[in-house]
Amino acid sequence: MTFRQIHGVIRDSDKFSFDLIADNTFSNFLFQYYTTHAIPRIIVVSELPEKKEFLESFFSEKAGFQVQIICPKRGKRKEMIDLTLKNIDLIHTKGEEPGLLALQEVLRLPRLPKIIECFDISNLGQKYAVGSMSRFKDGKPDKSSYRKFKIKTVMGQDDFSMIAEVIKRRYHRLKKERLQLPDLIQIDGGKGQLNVAISSLGSLGVKLPCISLAKENEEIFVPNKKEPIVIPRNEKSLKILQHARDEAHRFGLAYNRKLRQLSKDSR
Repeated sequence: MTFRQIHGVIRDSDKFSFDLIADNTFSNFLFQYYTTHAIPRIIVVSELPEKKEFLESFFSEKAGFQVQIICPKRGKRKEMIDLTLKNIDLIHTKGEEPGLLALQEVLRLPRLPKIIECFDISNLGQKYAVGSMSRFKDGKPDKSSYRKFKIKTVMGQDDFSMIAEVIKRRYHRLKKERLQLPDLIQIDGGKGQLNVAISSLGSLGVKLPCISLAKENEEIFVPNKKEPIVIPRNEKSLKILQHARDEAHRFGLAYNRKLRQLSKDSR
């Protein structure tokens, strides 16, 4: 696995898979890779190649500046290598989505968020207010498990109370029927929506990781933290959350439109 870090942001990531036999050595891979790719001043690796000195000399001459190949033992570069190795291990042994591992790391989740349930409110007037839930499994939509909720207890356009109702209804049922709980709950909105969702979970005695994603700046709010988390927009981890949010919104909007059409037809 290879990636470039530019101004603190990981870009141009790519994966390669081959058996380390014959000419498929790490040294030969580096030689071939930097024949067709831009050469950086520092190449950070998980283990030093056999022909380190030759490669450094060759790359330096070709690039026109001094090139170093290093294997860090501590610090940020060591952390990047460790995270990359975890990604590789997941891909190789389990076929997991690397973005899920990154989510676990950045959100400090107790386990990999293999199952994410995301909630949205589609509120186009009291009569047509609905809640919706998308469900992602292994980073991909599990559309047969999507759920829709017609708001029953809230009067007026109160998105906060609607979120509270939907969360309570969903997890009261899962708890009562002893069904599988998600690894992560995601709410469409900001700190306020997150707080009411956490309050609803608390009233049920349900303890699950819960976050909210505010669409305007794609900020992630987490419990007990004042400042939001901002993930670079090109990161797969953020794209998973965005996809879950967009699916919940699409599903809820479709249900809302259906209710309005049924009401129109019955007149």
